[in-house]
Amino acid sequence: MESLNIGWLALFIFTASLGISFTYLSKLNKNKKVLMFGISFITSSICYILIAFDIEHLFYGIYQWTAFPIMIAILICAIESIFKIKSFTKLFKAFIVTITVILIAFVILPEKVIMVVYLVRIPLAISIIAMLIYLFFSERELSNFLFLMAILCYTTAGISQSRGDLPLSLYSYFAGYIFISIISFSEYQPKMYGVDTFLNLKRELELTKKKLSKVVEEQRIILENIPAMVYLKDEKGRFVRVNKSFYEFMCEDLGVECKDVTGKKAEDIFPEKYLDLFSEDEFVLKTGQPKTNILKGVYIDGRNIWLNMNKIPYTTYGKVRGLVCIADDVTDSIEKERLLRESRERFRTLAETAPFAIIVYQKEDIMYVNRATENITGFSRRELMRKKFWELIHPDFRDVVKKNEIDRQKGKTLPPYECKIVARDGTERWVQVTGSRMMWNGMPASIVAVVDITGIKNFEEYLKESERKFRILAENSPIDILVIQDGRFVYANFDVAKVTGYSREEILSKNFLDIIHPEFKEKFQKKYLDTLSGKRVPSAEYKVLSKNGEEKWALIGGSLIDWEGKPSVLVVISDITDRKRAEEEAVRAKRYMENILHAAGDGIRIVGLDYKVKMLNRRMARMAKIRMKEGVGMRCSDMFRAAECGTEDCSLRRVLRTGKGFQKESLRYSTDGKAIPCLQMVTPLKDAEGNIVGIIEDFRDIRIIKRAEERLRKAHEMLKRKKEQLEKLNNLKSLFLNITS
Repeated sequence: MESLNIGWLALFIFTASLGISFTYLSKLNKNKKVLMFGISFITSSICYILIAFDIEHLFYGIYQWTAFPIMIAILICAIESIFKIKSFTKLFKAFIVTITVILIAFVILPEKVIMVVYLVRIPLAISIIAMLIYLFFSERELSNFLFLMAILCYTTAGISQSRGDLPLSLYSYFAGYIFISIISFSEYQPKMYGVDTFLNLKRELELTKKKLSKVVEEQRIILENIPAMVYLKDEKGRFVRVNKSFYEFMCEDLGVECKDVTGKKAEDIFPEKYLDLFSEDEFVLKTGQPKTNILKGVYIDGRNIWLNMNKIPYTTYGKVRGLVCIADDVTDSIEKERLLRESRERFRTLAETAPFAIIVYQKEDIMYVNRATENITGFSRRELMRKKFWELIHPDFRDVVKKNEIDRQKGKTLPPYECKIVARDGTERWVQVTGSRMMWNGMPASIVAVVDITGIKNFEEYLKESERKFRILAENSPIDILVIQDGRFVYANFDVAKVTGYSREEILSKNFLDIIHPEFKEKFQKKYLDTLSGKRVPSAEYKVLSKNGEEKWALIGGSLIDWEGKPSVLVVISDITDRKRAEEEAVRAKRYMENILHAAGDGIRIVGLDYKVKMLNRRMARMAKIRMKEGVGMRCSDMFRAAECGTEDCSLRRVLRTGKGFQKESLRYSTDGKAIPCLQMVTPLKDAEGNIVGIIEDFRDIRIIKRAEERLRKAHEMLKRKKEQLEKLNNLKSLFLNITS
């Protein structure tokens, strides 16, 4: 018995050591499965120390408990393997709860609990054995066989202990723990599948080789079939492997003979012009730092091929062993970015050179305005970007415009319409609004062209007979925009040109000089070449020929742009035919008025509020002894001076004071100092609102009248003297008669 006690004591030391070791390993590896076996071993070791010191009689049926925690732990591992449970946390909690409940019940009701354990242990062992046999034949894992042997040992130990065969029970316990230890210490964790111990190293090596071969083959298939170009180099910069895409591009497309590149360096294979593709490899191999997103260009068959290269080192034990480079053909992406950039540049150029305002807004917020918008509204671009679009609209039109533009963003097509806006200085301007729906930063928006038609509106008030023409001009945009490249039109912003009447298809088939009047072709050709050379050319007026042969006047401006990679000229054409005709009518009206003035016998001049002569007729120039050209802009007092000039009796001051015209005689002095008596008739000159803006002076030369009056006065005085002489003679006669009688 003493030797048996020593055996139980040794079993206690062995199981306690295993329990402590497993607990320590679980802390290092954070493995709850190892912790579960550690708790089982420590719990069982307590029973062995009680048996070793012959005090198990204090705990009724303690020998029934010795292998029970280990059996529960093996059962949980079998359940995990059969049902492929990924998370072990819930199973570990179930183990803790089961052991705790049984221990508490054992302390409270030892006899009943031991009876239950005794009845359950054999069926439990049979169930675990059945599970392990199933796992062994289904997975062929050595660990399952060792678990099976361990559970048979524990079962044998329990049966032997219950029958009093303590030596066999002791040896069976030792054997069971040895099997568990072999499984656990082989990889520091008791796996139920995918585990082989050091007893089956040869089979493990063969399985590893098969898996490795499978992984290598999968990597080869992936490497050969991915569209990206891949090459691998060793630490000395020699090619180790290239994939199919790399070979097709670098060898076939570039025309380089490189059937076998393995073991060779880039400079041994490729011409110098292609070595720039590998220029970063040495840096990566020396420093171990990756180089990513490297953009390289290769010129092939008249076009650039762009590659995005990522070069990454691979290391073992902290030492660089080589690098892998993955290169993608990003030519299409670069080309799309270029086209997008050119499209944005064309929009910016068109918008910033347009003579009308362009506004882009989303919902109610302004997203973009051009330079012309600043000029029309008086607000800076920053101020405009902080406003709602309808805040620029005159209150009388705000509700209508707000509704129209919200409908436009919803996709409704709206015709051009007119409204008023309020500029920063409070002035009201008439504008014409034309727009369409568009996408801006991925969201629906509206773009509107706002043409300032205030001048047109004012002109309509003065020229009622031209109302129809200007109404059409106000309702339709007067601007045609074209792009000229290599002497031909390549872009037009209209379906039908507003100036020439050509359709888009017709205008794009023509040379740019085809629409210019023959008298202006040479001039326009020179301006076009100057613009192409980079010179700043101001807008100019030209005659153009419409589709039906009609001659029209147009204001044409141009600027140099880049269109699809080639220098081109952006041309803006505005119809000014009506303006030209109006100017001609105004000139004729002015000449008609001048003819009337020049035909007058009196000297007539118009004086502004600044006391300067605005207009005079030839008679006035002769009276003042000046030339016609000299008279315009001369101060009225310098031209035809009078004594009252500069005083309150000044003609202009008198009219401004009284608001009425007057007539008087005035002695005037010409520029050569000669005095001219005149009959002066002064009339106020008023504008359309009735405000006095100057005076009209009519000077009638009355020198002949004055001379006649002087002769009459002298004749009257002579007659008076004759009368007096006659009276004296009559008196003498009377005296004589009186004397003689």
